[in-house]
Amino acid sequence: MQAAILLVLLTLNPAGQTGVNFVETDDMDTCQGKTLLLRNILTSGGIKVLENRCLTSPLKFSKYNHRPAAANKAKPPKRHAYRVVIGKDALKVTPMPDLSACETAPKADPAGGKVYCATSTQIMTGPGGAGTKAQ
Repeated sequence: MQAAILLVLLTLNPAGQTGVNFVETDDMDTCQGKTLLLRNILTSGGIKVLENRCLTSPLKFSKYNHRPAAANKAKPPKRHAYRVVIGKDALKVTPMPDLSACETAPKADPAGGKVYCATSTQIMTGPGGAGTKAQ
């Protein structure tokens, strides 16, 4: 599977919830420009940025929707839980059944990466096909 440049954005909202967003970009320069822009926008809005990185990865996600709540006024969009491990130059994302399952998973990464339990409105679509199932 061909790798792409993936912007990985982990944030902590004022309620203490960790969120993750994934944006595929055309190249590393474009990705790095977006990281600077997003950090400025989010921090000025009171959202703490935990990670804001550009990594080469074969992982695929549904397109990021800037206004998911506005698209469905009846109820908020479904959030998907992920265990996200970010190393110096590596990314591992594991779909989880829910946040509690993630929080009971090992907290340490043998390779020394940072481990986060986060939710996203985005669905992992590959590798493994649309809606990759939690393990």
